Amino acid sequence: MRLGMLPGNALGLRIYSPAGRERLGLGVTPKNSAGFSVYDANGRPRFHLMFSDKSGRSDFKIVK
Repeated sequence: MRLGMLPGNALGLRIYSPAGRERLGLGVTPKNSAGFSVYDANGRPRFHLMFSDKSGRSDFKIVK
């Protein structure tokens, strides 16, 4: 695991396989500091996890 910049200049965590290939990147969703983007090995966002708070309860959704 390495902390660094993901595609799109997002700060995130890159997870590598034992062979050195990037498997997953978790980073702050662009223009939304309350979510995370999951990137594939080619640096493309696969889906976003968006977090929000509605009336005092936590809520989340997955956006492809």
